[in-house]
Formats: sequence, C-alpha cells, structure tokens
Amino acid sequence: MMIPTPIIWLMGLSAVGKTTTANFIAKELESGGEKVHLLDGDDIRKVFPTGFTKDDIVAHIRRVIYIANILNNHNIIVVASFITACKEAQQIVREMINPERLLFVHLDCPLDELKKRDTKGIYKKGHIKFDSPEGADIFCVDTLRNSPMNVCRKIILKLKETREEA
Repeated sequence: MMIPTPIIWLMGLSAVGKTTTANFIAKELESGGEKVHLLDGDDIRKVFPTGFTKDDIVAHIRRVIYIANILNNHNIIVVASFITACKEAQQIVREMINPERLLFVHLDCPLDELKKRDTKGIYKKGHIKFDSPEGADIFCVDTLRNSPMNVCRKIILKLKETREEA
C-alpha cells in the first residue's frame, strides 16, 4: 500500500509557535528528501486579505485547504499553520482533508505565556477567542514545556507512526 502524503495542520493561538514549528518541520522533512510546502496564516493573509468574523475565518480556511489539497495531490507534504480558532473552521479541516492524510496538531500554551510572547499586540486588543479542539484525531503538544525543536521532533515522530500505520 502506498503511504499517503500528509497534510500537517498546525493550529493554536497567536504566539504559540506555529510558524516556528512549521519551519522546523519543513527543514527536517526536506533534509530527508521530502517535497514540502509551507502555508502560513500570516503569509496567506497578505495575499488573500480577509476579515475576522466566524464566516470570514471559515471561508479563508476553505481556500487554504483547497490550495493544500492541490499541492498534496502532487505528492507535496503541506505544513499549514493557522490559528483555526472556531469549531466550524476545525470541522472544515476534518471534512475537506482526507483523514488518511491529515495530521491535526494543536499547539498549546498557557495564556499568560502567550501574552509575554505577543509581538503583534493581539492580546492587548483582547483578541483571544479560541475553541479548544476536541477529538481523537487531535495531537496536542505543549509549547511551554517543549523547545521548538522538541515540538518538531514530537510531530515528526507522530507523523512517522501515522504513516507506518497507513
């Protein structure tokens, strides 16, 4: 059986380490000869500006998943890093990405620490709405107790386990 090419979807609040983790994962996979493409929330919003209502977020996530699936269908591993704040957006990820290909990762960290890391001023504005993800398909990693490299290692290990099971 052919091992599916994964889409690694990193979600979590702002300043949790999604972009840093995505970059570490991409470098690690590329060093092993894999073709990898990053889709980062900040970068994508520069190209496709959108609002922050629940409907805006869900529509934005749909567009990103469409792009991720195109890349993935060409055997490119996609590492997507998006807040994915509401349950509706999280459900869209589950519905639009083949579950055999999806590694759904919640990067978690206490809010007090995230406020200290906040370089964008998001927490000062009070923008902290996030529906904690639920489900057996969620792989959760604590970014307070793990260095970015260790977070990357845990995700790569989970990815290897998942690919071996396929």
